[in-house]
Amino acid sequence: MLKWEWATAIGSSQPAGGLIEVSVRLDSGTAGQAYGDPAFIGQVRPNDRLLLNTTAVHLGLGSGGYHFIHMNAGSGSEGSAHDIVNNEGMQFPIAASDQLSESRKDMPAGHIMKLRYTSVQHAVLAAEEAASPYHSLFKEKRNLEGMPVLIGELHSMLPVAAAWLAHYSDVTLCYIMTDGSALPLALSRHAAALKELGWIRSTITSGQAYGGDIETVNKYTALLTAKWIARTDTVMIAMGPGIVGTETALGHSGMEVGEWVNAVHALAGVPIVIPRMSIGDARERHRGISHHTLTALQVAAREKAIVPLPVTGIAAWDERIAAQAEAIADRHCLQWLAAPSPDVIASALANYPRSVTTMGRSLSEDPLFFQAVCCAAETARSCVDSERKPC
Repeated sequence: MLKWEWATAIGSSQPAGGLIEVSVRLDSGTAGQAYGDPAFIGQVRPNDRLLLNTTAVHLGLGSGGYHFIHMNAGSGSEGSAHDIVNNEGMQFPIAASDQLSESRKDMPAGHIMKLRYTSVQHAVLAAEEAASPYHSLFKEKRNLEGMPVLIGELHSMLPVAAAWLAHYSDVTLCYIMTDGSALPLALSRHAAALKELGWIRSTITSGQAYGGDIETVNKYTALLTAKWIARTDTVMIAMGPGIVGTETALGHSGMEVGEWVNAVHALAGVPIVIPRMSIGDARERHRGISHHTLTALQVAAREKAIVPLPVTGIAAWDERIAAQAEAIADRHCLQWLAAPSPDVIASALANYPRSVTTMGRSLSEDPLFFQAVCCAAETARSCVDSERKPC
């Protein structure tokens, strides 16, 4: 099912992370908000005619109530129609390693297509390809040399882990955004805020995800990019905003957690899985350790990972978590850590300018989620401090 509707912009576009946001009035008469990627649609001006993909809002999915702008047909203020014509220079190339947050203009054109075989396929300069200044690196036999790698499922884990490492250590971090959910990195306001703060040094987009400081073709080269181009102490992997679930054991995009465990192990890194945990989720399958984490580690992960688990001091919850963890105890390295208090976590997040929630729940509403992320981040810090010896 694909639902298209025409609309008229009723205001100028405003920045929304790397995207733009504009108020619209649909031809059906309803008002709404729409996101757009300026790389594809240019800037939107009042009265511009916009073709919207309204499918997610129509279905009531978790898109935040936003439509997405597929095309700007112009006809508003003079010049708007020309913003999206002949934009041959509009691409997402990699940046020089010492200027990952700088403008990426004047880089050579790339030939790797992302969003392939769709109407918005576009060329990027991938780190691996011949025109890249890093091409030769990928022709060498390199690995991660024991680098600890945090592997998370939900995008909301990213700011929590980054805040913990920034507040309680001097460990440097970069972020690999997978193509398990949102594909444009520009959709992530967390990534933009963390970059501005310096809590993550660089962003890497893998597979069909695009728009990072560095573009890569697959998970293996994304990992090598983190080690040898971004050159941070550790890296965090997580999909972009959103996640797919079907209320079945295997039908969710969180299964990629296990696949990343295999990739990190294959490249001689140390995979540290951030377990998805909750005491606030009304859905039984996500309470304690989520079935997403347990299934990914039982089915998809063929190699051993470190799985840090918080000890809350609440007997009922600790007993439940211990019982759930038995399902993966013989396959993975479980590490039990005293859960940091909500006050300690709040201190780490105090200087973060955005609110952090998981499925709409805050730290006070679901402390176990935040404690699990912080325990994993602390485990990564310990690995770095021990000079990347096996944890």
